[in-house]
Amino acid sequence: MLKLVIRFVIFSIGMGLFFTSLAGNEGILGAKSYGLGGNSIFLKEVWSTSNNPAQLPKIKGFQAGLNYGNRFALSELATKSVAVTYGKENQGFGLSFSQFGYSLYSENTLGLSYGMQLSDKFSVGIQLNYLSTQIGDDYGSKAGVSATIGLTALITQELTFAAVLINPNRLRLNDYQDERYPTLMKLGLAYTFSSKVSLMTEYVKDIDREGDLKIGVDYQFNKAFSFQTGYSTTPASFSFGFGVNYADFNIQLSSAYDQYLGFSPQISLIFNPSRMKDEN
Repeated sequence: MLKLVIRFVIFSIGMGLFFTSLAGNEGILGAKSYGLGGNSIFLKEVWSTSNNPAQLPKIKGFQAGLNYGNRFALSELATKSVAVTYGKENQGFGLSFSQFGYSLYSENTLGLSYGMQLSDKFSVGIQLNYLSTQIGDDYGSKAGVSATIGLTALITQELTFAAVLINPNRLRLNDYQDERYPTLMKLGLAYTFSSKVSLMTEYVKDIDREGDLKIGVDYQFNKAFSFQTGYSTTPASFSFGFGVNYADFNIQLSSAYDQYLGFSPQISLIFNPSRMKDEN
């Protein structure tokens, strides 16, 4: 009986962490996205391999990235990620791995991505994900394969549309009460005012939960320094961040702030040897 109670407690903790990690998260990778209020589907960086693989053909050459973040400054809600991408001509490839949680509950995601530029205005991409969830030592683990499908469309030189569908196959997490990994639809518009300022909006809908509207502004002061700010409605939170470019590296720091739960800091390091060539 005691062992059964212990298993139930471990399971309850795990489920609580699982749904906490989903709230305002949606598996987003990269500190810059968090600084933009969670807007992720328009950025052209190494983390696009997971956030929107349709952006991969727009990333030329090789990039590699490391990311660390914890929600509400709790080590139990920490996410550690690594990703690499390579783009050439009208194609792009990506590989990513992320780990969330701690000993009583953890999620691991391994993703392989491909993106193709169909025309001057349209690009598409897909990521295949191997997901595994471990709850305690006794409860066991669950694993399976899902997909992420992305699309971008250039409406005008200033206005871009993007859409991402995550887990369309509704991968099952647990047979009990038919619990499944979330299926998400993301739709957004981005407007570029100038080479320095852009506005991004993104609406995220989990088929089982309330939708979330995200608004973010990216300001590029110069080639070396940028600043981001944003807002997310569900749960309500403000965010901010800044990036520094130095040689072949980009360092990005950001945080979201919830008035009840506090700060959720993020840090990313991106190695981009093609950046200096592009600037020259």
